[in-house]
Amino acid sequence: MNQWKVFRVAHGGAVNSDGKTGDGAGVMTHLPYKILRPVVAELGGTLESDADLAVGVFFLPADRSDDQVKAKAIAERVLRRRGFGIIGWREVPVNPGALGQLALDTMPVILHLLLTRPAGLDDEAFERRLYLGRREIEDLANGEQIRGFYIPSLSSRLINYKGFMVASTVEEFYLDLVNEDFET
Repeated sequence: MNQWKVFRVAHGGAVNSDGKTGDGAGVMTHLPYKILRPVVAELGGTLESDADLAVGVFFLPADRSDDQVKAKAIAERVLRRRGFGIIGWREVPVNPGALGQLALDTMPVILHLLLTRPAGLDDEAFERRLYLGRREIEDLANGEQIRGFYIPSLSSRLINYKGFMVASTVEEFYLDLVNEDFET
C-alpha cells in the first residue's frame, strides 16, 4: 500500500481557464527503487545494489522525431564516455487526460534513462559526474539547436516528476506516484 500522500498546494501561480494548465508544478523524491528494479531487469540490466542506479528524466520534443533521436544519441554518447553503463530508456507512465489542453498540446515525450555507476566512484563522485554529464548533454543539445529538450533531473539520489500543470494534477498525471510500489 502507498505509504505517502501528495499534498496539494495552491499558490499564486498562473492557472489557465481550464483549471488544469498551470505555470508548472512537480515533486522531487528519492529514487523509487521498488518501481525501478523490475524495469532494470526488463531492460536486461543488473545492479549489485540500489546505490549503483542513476536515473535521468528527459523531456524530448514530441513533434520532431529526428531531434528525439539526436538528443538520445548525445545523452548516451556523453554518459558512456564518462564511464556510465547504459541500462536503457523507460517510457514514463503518464495520464495525458489529466492535463489541460494547452499543456497537452505542448507535452513532451517523457523518458527515464537508467544508468549504472562507473567503477571506483564513491557516492559524491558518482553524483558529481552525473551533474557534469547533464551539463555537457544540455550544452551539446543546445549546440545542435534541439528545441523542446530538457533534463529535469539526472541523479543517483533524486528524481523529478514535473510539468506544465497545476499542483493538484501532478499525482494524477504521473502514474508512478499512484503506484502502490512507489516508496520514497
